[in-house]
Amino acid sequence: MAAIQPVMVQKFGLPVSGWAEAMSVEEQLGLFVERHHRAERRDIFKMLSNPPFTPHDTSASMVDQQERTWARVKRMVEVQGMAPLLKPWNTVDEVQHMFAGVDCLGMADLSVSTTLGAHLFLCGMAINTMGTDEQREKFMPRIAYCELRGCFAMTELGHGSNVRDVETTATFDPDTKELVIHTPSDAAQKCWIGNGVNAHLAVVIVQLFSLGQCHGVHGVVVQMRDFETNSLLPGIRVADCGHKIGLNGVSNARIWFDRKRVPLFNLLSRFGSIEEDGSYSSFIEDSTARFSVCLAELLRGRVVISNIAVSASKVALGTAVRYALVRRQFRVGNQPQETLLLDYPMHQRRLLPYLAMIYAGQCVAHHLNRRWEDRSEDMMVRMTQMKEMHFLSAGYKAVLGWFARDALQSAREACGGQGFATWNRISTLRVDFEACLTYEGDNCVLLAQATRQLMKHFQKGQSDGKHPSSGFLFHQNGLNSSVNPLALSYPCIWWENSAGVGSFVDVAGSFDASLLRHPAFLLCCLQVRERLYLGLLAERLDAEKAKARETLPESCCEDAAWNACGPLAVDCGKAFFERLSMAWFLEDIDEMSARSSHHLLGKLASMYGLWLVQQDSRFCSTPALSQDQKKGMAGEFDALLGELRPYARCLVDGMCVPEEFLGPIAHDNNEKYWSYEQTTRNIPFAGRAKL
Repeated sequence: MAAIQPVMVQKFGLPVSGWAEAMSVEEQLGLFVERHHRAERRDIFKMLSNPPFTPHDTSASMVDQQERTWARVKRMVEVQGMAPLLKPWNTVDEVQHMFAGVDCLGMADLSVSTTLGAHLFLCGMAINTMGTDEQREKFMPRIAYCELRGCFAMTELGHGSNVRDVETTATFDPDTKELVIHTPSDAAQKCWIGNGVNAHLAVVIVQLFSLGQCHGVHGVVVQMRDFETNSLLPGIRVADCGHKIGLNGVSNARIWFDRKRVPLFNLLSRFGSIEEDGSYSSFIEDSTARFSVCLAELLRGRVVISNIAVSASKVALGTAVRYALVRRQFRVGNQPQETLLLDYPMHQRRLLPYLAMIYAGQCVAHHLNRRWEDRSEDMMVRMTQMKEMHFLSAGYKAVLGWFARDALQSAREACGGQGFATWNRISTLRVDFEACLTYEGDNCVLLAQATRQLMKHFQKGQSDGKHPSSGFLFHQNGLNSSVNPLALSYPCIWWENSAGVGSFVDVAGSFDASLLRHPAFLLCCLQVRERLYLGLLAERLDAEKAKARETLPESCCEDAAWNACGPLAVDCGKAFFERLSMAWFLEDIDEMSARSSHHLLGKLASMYGLWLVQQDSRFCSTPALSQDQKKGMAGEFDALLGELRPYARCLVDGMCVPEEFLGPIAHDNNEKYWSYEQTTRNIPFAGRAKL
């Protein structure tokens, strides 16, 4: 059979330098994983392996943990330098360096990465992107060098991430030329504000009023504390959110504003401003577009979470897999030794698929990062780019977040009681990462939002009978066919025979058993799965709209239908983003074709694709795959577990996690951690029995 048509995705490529003829497979995998700023990563790892970043002690009081976290943030800024934040625009190299630091911090300390993110990437970047040159000049230097603590006060108790409907107000007073910041109710209190308990400055997201008219959501810089005494200023009340299951090194605040007055200068005015006579002006007339532009730069947070999801998973899986390579349990027959945990197929199934997902997730993270790096300085071009960035970051914040949640839990369980000990790091990473599942937006809501955008393109393709000439449904397009695949009544892919004659066919009737593990075939399965969900969702939406018209006005029917289809929309979005992750993974692997690691990466791609297909019970229950194919896939998956088992240590080493970042149980000589002397030296209160 001829090769399947390549998936049309933007190519970003692997490093063109850094390769060597005598590179080991582990070294090749390391370059595949890290891609850029490798020497700088080693420097960051070295810094994170020494005081004040060590030791990791979660038994300290919440206040002590938070002060220690801030000291670490200041050290990170001091060593790494934050001068690029003083500029309104950063070079690709500067942004890549930032993402390299995020990756390293994601393996080391999520309290530090979260606090640094709240201080610099939310508060600092909001000023940098939403403010004028004069505002940047006034506020940014002391923020960038941590002379002042900053926070970003957006989330409200009664509205969560529904930014458009926040209740906190900023009202222009024409008599004093000031803005009056006010919390009108307890539901409007700013809540879960990271780095907010001791913050000196806050970028507060408000509804802006002037001359009796609301101009929508804007940002205002509010001084919270005296810069010299750190005393809270009048008109502001702050309370700690209290102890949490994780991330207790991050201070989270509830904040109320009692008609707090600030200078008009503090209104971040790049996209909209108020003159001294109270008149409002903006070069973006549409309030919805202005709202989107104002908050677009904050999408960096979702991109960062996607990166951290992969980084934290590397540490947990690296620890669990290496522990399984030294820990023995039960003797089989007359064997002289008990069997290694990773020699049990059941244990392989618990861990090895997540290694495949880490390598695929790393490719996704790099593609997201590159799209962020490649944004245009031209505002109009950038607005279009940010629409795509919003779509991608929403989907992958959810998909990679759920992957990390499951990977961390599986790693914890696979290590038994050792995984429960905080000093082995897995359990700490697991509870610390929990926050990523809900901040920056609820995952289900984000996926449903992304699917809504996807459905617009799908329904347009169905209605007008035209090919999707671009965008993320282009893979559904038959390059040599006059038929629009989106308008067909059955899920299909484009297939060409050896003579180059093509047609649309379904997976079940087109492939034999020898192709069941082939990554290209599995990508086609994921395309068909995605098409099935799109079709199901479109049909269900039509039915729900018709039902809603019986009791609701037409203007409400669209939203009512989407609310009724929420769970299916989430599944549809998941199918799309998992298919795209497979496409990006294969694209990057193809660029490794001349390397000795190519074959191993191909096996990982096969395992990843088989895992995605088999995990979806709804898809597997449809006729898209025959019973023989589903049975054959299960057999191929089990065979791949055995084939990848000898490479488990190589795959872990290829993830480039520093030895000291892994839990002690991961080390080949971990017996030294079992002694009474080592235990009492490293674990508080150990060995002191209480009567």
